Amino acid sequence: MERPTKRTPFFKGSWGYYPCSYLTFCKLKFLKKKFHEALRQHAKWERWIEKEPQNKEDPPDLVPGFSNLIPYSAKEAWHVYWLAQQEQISRRKVRNGWISYITDNAVEEAFHIARMPQFDFEKIEPLPISVEEIDQFLRKFPENPFGV
Repeated sequence: MERPTKRTPFFKGSWGYYPCSYLTFCKLKFLKKKFHEALRQHAKWERWIEKEPQNKEDPPDLVPGFSNLIPYSAKEAWHVYWLAQQEQISRRKVRNGWISYITDNAVEEAFHIARMPQFDFEKIEPLPISVEEIDQFLRKFPENPFGV
């Protein structure tokens, strides 16, 4: 087995070695919370769109960064289908002339990797997204507590 030329950076904790710092882990935890909030809001929107017009009130807000809502067209449908094939989106629906889908941007996978310590630093998996991408993604949320 060949050794990689570029080693994954690691951080020593009390339970083992981690692939990211505690601050990055907290950022991932915040993004994971927002992702699950987006799933709930997306389901709420799907229930709202199915209502009869006389029963509809204001539409629910969707979480920016994760929820996507676009008018239906053949070009957009093909793009969403391609994203689904690339496993970049998890839920997609076409309802009443709208395509709605959720993107997780590898946040959940990164959170689970960052959460589990390894006893040997050579077994550490790198995060699927970089710290710069995490910070860029955090900028979409004005209420983020990290001041990014």
